[in-house]
Amino acid sequence: KNFDTVILIGESHYHRFPGASIGNYQSYQTPLGEVEVDNGLAINIIKYEEAIKFYTQVHQGEHSLEVQLPFLQTLLRDFKIVPIILGERSSKLSSQIAQAIIQGLKGRDEKILFIASTDLSHFYPYQTALQLDNLTIKAIEKLDSASFFQGLSYGNYYLCGGAAVGTLLKIAENLEANKIKLLKYANSGDITGDKSRVVGYAAFIIYKNE
Repeated sequence: KNFDTVILIGESHYHRFPGASIGNYQSYQTPLGEVEVDNGLAINIIKYEEAIKFYTQVHQGEHSLEVQLPFLQTLLRDFKIVPIILGERSSKLSSQIAQAIIQGLKGRDEKILFIASTDLSHFYPYQTALQLDNLTIKAIEKLDSASFFQGLSYGNYYLCGGAAVGTLLKIAENLEANKIKLLKYANSGDITGDKSRVVGYAAFIIYKNE
């Protein structure tokens, strides 16, 4: 299935700032070519929420969104992106961002794909990582943003893009997307064979049961 625009949501690794930022660029470039930014949709989203700004500097050097592009370029044709970086972890902010995105999409007939970009636990031994990541996976599978943010605030889940995942859960709630499937879980130890310090990864799809 092809999509016209991919809304990429990540959490800043290097900057803490109030609200969120959309990358104010014409395009992103990778070795596979350029990916155009859907600035029309970006502007439409921003007008609904003053917490979203154009902070170009927070996108420079930030890998959480760019890491998705080669995969998308391999799978999709002629798509645009809206790159959104969150500067803080807040259930309230994520609700505001989700609402602005939903409002910004009203009246548009493009096919939209939402992606929250994160990895899971970092640098724990293999078996410990399995246990920690399983807690996070189970929390995501509940499709309950309030419960997820509560767990984040207690430090129960180990992932660097918690705010991004929480925002996506809120978007799913708004769109009544009520099904989730874990496509794959693995960690770096499964690939390299070094299980002393690993990084966890998981891929989910959230969809609406028509």
